Amino acid sequence: MKWSFLIVLAPAVLTGCGTTVGGTTAPSTDEVEITAGQVMLGTSDEAQLDSPSKMAQVNTFKIDKTEVTNAQFRACVKAGACTDPAQDGIDVIPDYYTNADYDAYPVAFVSWYQAQDYCASLGKRLPTEAEWETAARGADGKTYPWGEGQPDCTLAHFGECMNTGMNISSPLAVGSLPGGASQYGVLDMSGNMAEWVVDWYDSESYRMWNDGETPSSPAGGRMKSIRGGSWWCKIDRLPTFRREPMSPFYRAGNIGFRCAR
Repeated sequence: MKWSFLIVLAPAVLTGCGTTVGGTTAPSTDEVEITAGQVMLGTSDEAQLDSPSKMAQVNTFKIDKTEVTNAQFRACVKAGACTDPAQDGIDVIPDYYTNADYDAYPVAFVSWYQAQDYCASLGKRLPTEAEWETAARGADGKTYPWGEGQPDCTLAHFGECMNTGMNISSPLAVGSLPGGASQYGVLDMSGNMAEWVVDWYDSESYRMWNDGETPSSPAGGRMKSIRGGSWWCKIDRLPTFRREPMSPFYRAGNIGFRCAR
């Protein structure tokens, strides 16, 4: 499998979410509650590592409506519960993380461990793969959060949308594309930022539980799963069932996260 995730180095030259400058106040995050029930996970395409397609019992959970923002993450750092991202800049925005103009943009360059620490500081956790996929595709197994229609730049922010006038080689502010919301109203689950989930990656995950059961998570591994594609990825990374393996220490300009509980 060829991965398309990018570490973006900020150039050497210099060129919002209800928080004070510097992130001294953490903006609240809206949550969506998804009630227990049977949902479809995976894909019927046996050539994919995301197969087979099965029904699963998912317990009631809550998940953040949007990805965690720069302002929210800075507030966690200020409180001493988090550590700063690996770097400040993305592409031509050298102060992406620290500039209040980008407070409402998703935080980048954080490892799985940093994402986990942030969620724990709020009494939350990273979502499981089953929870994330349920929130993205709904109970009936939609290919994309909005349904079966092909992605375009009004629904998702992905590689083909860069330099189209909507953005220049960076994410969009969280929730910028409400037309791409899932049936539960969860935003940015295809494109914008790929997202860490709690599970270790196992290519056989979808074969590890019986149809109709609650999915089990791998007990361990070397790689964590990331979901949802990103602003840097091609269109083939956007389906709701797509999974990618990534080192939990890896930090990149197109991987962020949201929390659940």
